Amino acid sequence: MNTPTNGNSTGRETRYGLLVSSQTLVREGLKNLVSSVDSDIVVLDASSLSGLLAKLDGIGRVALIIVDAPMIKADRVVGIGPLRAKFPDARLIFLGDSNEPRDVLGTVELGADGYIPSSLDYESASDALRFIMSCKDCVSLILDADDLTARPRTIGSGDTLVTADPTTTSGDPSQPLTPRELSVLSLLAKGHTNDQIARDLKIRSSTAKVHLLNLRRKLGAANRTEAVVIAQRQGMNL
Repeated sequence: MNTPTNGNSTGRETRYGLLVSSQTLVREGLKNLVSSVDSDIVVLDASSLSGLLAKLDGIGRVALIIVDAPMIKADRVVGIGPLRAKFPDARLIFLGDSNEPRDVLGTVELGADGYIPSSLDYESASDALRFIMSCKDCVSLILDADDLTARPRTIGSGDTLVTADPTTTSGDPSQPLTPRELSVLSLLAKGHTNDQIARDLKIRSSTAKVHLLNLRRKLGAANRTEAVVIAQRQGMNL
């Protein structure tokens, strides 16, 4: 685990990322993933939520918290609530091996800002993490049956999840579309479904979903159709 510091060479407050997993290999992989998305984040890790809480003296600004979802049942009472209360502005993300809607939505009830399935490849997981961190007022979920969706923060009311309509994110012209995202957009313009795009590009359907959401974020599009319209207005050759 890295030693906490209060600042960096530029004089700015250090931004931290907290990782919790009982598996060392998972933690090492997540460190690399976070670094690929934002190299300025100082990553701290622990094998349990309670263990992490005991090591946070002197930590100020936390940008994100990633928790290995299988740990939830064993440690949720001890760690999730206090961790969220201590760093309310951090993006809370769960990494899990389930794509069952009930399991994914269950993390939202715990205050999650996003859920990333462990079945994603590295590039897609990086795109998903980048999106979750950039979408400040939404919850990002990946489900097999649906698109990767961005929506306002979901609030639990008893056993019911109340979710507003999806929001439109503003475009980010500083991030051009990658060649893969352009390929996805081109097939999208031809009316292809996610499964058809995945087959044509020889990628997983979940990977196609991540590319789709990332290009929507960059274009500032609320849905698939608007993404194509915006691209055409910008003169992209689809």
